[in-house]
Amino acid sequence: MNVQTYSKKNWLKWSWEREISLEGEISTAQASALVHLVFQKILPRSLFHEKAIANYKGRDAGQLLLKLPSKAEKPLQNEIVSWSGTSGRTGEPERYGLSISSPFLAFRQGAILHEVRETRSLSLPRSVPAHLLGYISPLQVESFRLGIERFRPSRSPLSFGSTPEVQERLHLDYTEGHLRAEISAEGLRAPGELPFSATGELRELLDFFKVTEHSFGK
Repeated sequence: MNVQTYSKKNWLKWSWEREISLEGEISTAQASALVHLVFQKILPRSLFHEKAIANYKGRDAGQLLLKLPSKAEKPLQNEIVSWSGTSGRTGEPERYGLSISSPFLAFRQGAILHEVRETRSLSLPRSVPAHLLGYISPLQVESFRLGIERFRPSRSPLSFGSTPEVQERLHLDYTEGHLRAEISAEGLRAPGELPFSATGELRELLDFFKVTEHSFGK
């Protein structure tokens, strides 16, 4: 796995910004394991049980890291997850698709709320929560995208009310054996601090790919 990192000082906010990228080839089995990791340990459990999430959304539709496969659906705005491939234990494989997006909902009590909106193909049972689908039937992964943007409301003297200020981003694309991920953060206390250090999403990915902090420095 090729890993690159870049840090810079933000003198106006007296903090650090950091970007980390991962890119490489992974097997079909690793892709399935990665999807399992994302649903079990990276995505918040509230995403599968609540109608809205606070200060958390998906990425813009145009922020793709890899070219879309020929059979893939176009990405949704504020897309958190897109997952497609084939399923079935016997007989002719059946195509499946699942996506979770987060359209803006409201400003409320100092928080910015986004609706949780899930769509899935008829081949996936609707009675099973998204994070448990992999336990029901073998799902061959052809394409997978993850987009997380965690932000905080901020007030500007030039605007009225709260405006979203993205603090951390995690974008990951997988298509037909190739994976690319870009992770960034603002407001870090030191150049070597990891993005998502408080919640652990990046640490889960680094452990999955057996990448240590020493391999890419500060």
